[in-house]
Amino acid sequence: MNFKLTNHAKEKINQRGIRIEDVEEAIRNPDKKALDRTDERLIHFIKKFQDRHLRVIVKRIEMI
Repeated sequence: MNFKLTNHAKEKINQRGIRIEDVEEAIRNPDKKALDRTDERLIHFIKKFQDRHLRVIVKRIEMI
């Protein structure tokens, strides 16, 4: 899956010390996936890393 980080995502990743490799792993191999409750375009990818969970929210775009 190709993805592009928003400025907001980049800021939060830096603030929280999250490795980009962990973001990629959460998207490629999530422990759980869930649809967003309010926006059907959003998918939540959840991955456990040691004693913490990483939730990556991805907005689907339609490719023409």
